[in-house]
Amino acid sequence: MADTLKGLELLRQEVPANLVGKLPRVTCGACRKNNCEQHRKSKCQVCDGWLGQHMHLDYVGHAETTAQLLEADLEWNWEPLAFDANGLPAFDADGGLWIKLTVCGVTRLGYGTADNANGFKSRGDIRKEIIGDALRNAAMRFGWALNLWAKTDIHERAPQEEHDSAPSGQAQRSKGNAPETDPWATAAPAAATSPGGGERPKPNQKMLATVNAEVKKRVGAKDEDRFALISRIIGRPITSTHDLFLDEAKKVLVTLANEPLFLDLQAAILGAADPSSLGAVYQQVKDAFDSGRLTQEQFRELDQLGEAAAADLTKAAQPAGVS
Repeated sequence: MADTLKGLELLRQEVPANLVGKLPRVTCGACRKNNCEQHRKSKCQVCDGWLGQHMHLDYVGHAETTAQLLEADLEWNWEPLAFDANGLPAFDADGGLWIKLTVCGVTRLGYGTADNANGFKSRGDIRKEIIGDALRNAAMRFGWALNLWAKTDIHERAPQEEHDSAPSGQAQRSKGNAPETDPWATAAPAAATSPGGGERPKPNQKMLATVNAEVKKRVGAKDEDRFALISRIIGRPITSTHDLFLDEAKKVLVTLANEPLFLDLQAAILGAADPSSLGAVYQQVKDAFDSGRLTQEQFRELDQLGEAAAADLTKAAQPAGVS
């Protein structure tokens, strides 16, 4: 029994940093289609990918998951939940695969899928990806890599007094009540403690609905695209709009509200014919930022784009043969 607990407890530990990889996620629809005229592909120093505009998500791969399962139990095993007429694993109508993962004598279910939106993966590669996804999904049921999925510190217990029950017939009041002057905020249980020790209020349902509606206008209703755009704006990955804090939800709305101006300035930078006109566009960018019509991230992106455009114009102005 002691050995069994040791093995299963191993999967409950926080994933070591050396096993966590960086998964690139392209956040621009045009970049995904390889026809983007706004973002240049370049070598990313984080993920080594040659990509346009993208963000990074922490993830644990198939090999790292297999290595940890072997550390927990050398005799671990998986099998499909069902077999087809040929005795092979049976994939469901959506192309996914249900499996049974057994570790230290304990069996739990998992489900795997794979995306082939670009149509370049072979059928065999897709199935291998599905199996790897199913293993990671099933391993999570044992606690593996939960710290990468959870939005709270699941490996740190709260002080006991935080769990005291409210008096009978009374609802316990949350410490995260939002300021009464902010009509967007919701008072109740949605506050969270920030790293600085204060508490960050959460947006109410009305604001979340507005965020969802505005994001859908830009990238459509697909969850992956919506969450990728929001994650890029707030600077951290999310898997649901309910993960947002109030200040982050406001930032998303402000950023999207300023998007037409941002896109116009992008086009003006790319369309500048000479350094003089580019300088005039830069002044517009600076004025827009100083007046609060551009976020800091939008200003930084335009600034970087302007630097690249200036370098191109300088190079184009040089006589042939001069480098």
